[in-house]
Amino acid sequence: MSEAPTPESGPLSVDQAVAALTPEPVEQAAPEAPVEAAAEPVEIEGEASAPEEPTDEAETPAEPDEAEAEPEAVAPVDPPKYWSQDAKAKFAELPPELQAVVLAQEGPREEAAAKAKAEAAQQTQAAQAEVAKVQQLADHLNGFLPQAIETFKSKWGDAPDWMAYATEYGAEAMIVAKVQHEQELALLQQTAQATERATEAAREAAVKVEFQRLAEIAPELADPVEGPKRRTEVTQFLMSEGLAADDIRNITAVEMALANDALQWRKAQAALKARPTPKPAPVAAQRSPVRPAAAVQAPAQRSASQIANRYAQTRSVDDAVALLLARKA
Repeated sequence: MSEAPTPESGPLSVDQAVAALTPEPVEQAAPEAPVEAAAEPVEIEGEASAPEEPTDEAETPAEPDEAEAEPEAVAPVDPPKYWSQDAKAKFAELPPELQAVVLAQEGPREEAAAKAKAEAAQQTQAAQAEVAKVQQLADHLNGFLPQAIETFKSKWGDAPDWMAYATEYGAEAMIVAKVQHEQELALLQQTAQATERATEAAREAAVKVEFQRLAEIAPELADPVEGPKRRTEVTQFLMSEGLAADDIRNITAVEMALANDALQWRKAQAALKARPTPKPAPVAAQRSPVRPAAAVQAPAQRSASQIANRYAQTRSVDDAVALLLARKA
């Protein structure tokens, strides 16, 4: 095909003008190849693999069991046997939950009480061992001292006549004998003093043991604040009853506790006598209905043994009076 004439070379023909006005067809690009899926990444040693996503089953929480059993109700329990009747009655009024709380505190209290008793028993045993040693020494010295005194008197007499001794045996023998007499007399005096100290130490150790026993059977008499006053009252009470001072000094813990009980009983009796006698109620024109015998005798249904047990626990004046009245009845 011949080149189309340009405008510079000459006039355009019709075909040339059409060809010039018609745009050249644009070549269509070949369709691109589809992109292949990315290859799976190759794991390299030393690198942590991505954590697997949890499945739906793992994400779903376990549903609670609809047939779950309800908590069982707490059953009421019995109080300790050594409690008083009033305390047992109050305990029975509590709901089971509070009863469990109270009993939970009872265990540590019993453990503390048992520990205190065990420590007191150990102290008592140690004190008794000390008393045995000191008493053995005191007994030995008390047995030896009379023999030593008798031997000394048989040798030297009551008061040696040194002038007569010098006349009979000479001045030099008298000086030697006098020095020997003084040495033996000093040794005898030291033995007497040691015997007195050992006897006093044995008595103090025995008093210590009895005081520890007194703290167990009558704590009010061993109390550091009120104890001295109460013991003084008991001592004055025993003296008023004619007991000798030496006997009071050697009194045992049991005897002191019994004397205190007797003193408190007499105080209670004196207080009852000092109360004014109630005036009799005026007799009504119409007799009041007679109450059933069971209702009248209800407060007195407790036996003397029950009252005695209560008194042994509380040691109160009211319980002592109740016990005496029950025994008289």
